Amino acid sequence: MKKLQNQLRSIAAALAEMEKKFKAVSQKLKKVKTTGTQTQKPKAVKAKSVRKTSAEKAATPVLESVYALIRKSRKGLTVSQLSEAAGLTSKQVSNSLYKLTKQGKIQSKSRGLYIKK
Repeated sequence: MKKLQNQLRSIAAALAEMEKKFKAVSQKLKKVKTTGTQTQKPKAVKAKSVRKTSAEKAATPVLESVYALIRKSRKGLTVSQLSEAAGLTSKQVSNSLYKLTKQGKIQSKSRGLYIKK
């Protein structure tokens, strides 16, 4: 029994020693963290985006150019014809067509063919 008690005492002493070392390391780590954060550059703050009103959205040059081309055509135009004539990508033309349809300025005569309303 005394042998067991001696072993428990030595284990307790070793644990106490480990606890002291752990506290010392954690304090050093805290010091490193606080000095490390001071040398970092502050992050840039993004400006808040301002929502445009529907009148401002309609005044974009892309929408106006697509709408002008559709107004001039009698039979209507496809996305590929519009992108060639306006010098825009097909994605820009598709987005413009979607917005103009939602505004009620144009309509789809058949799949992919757009005419003035």
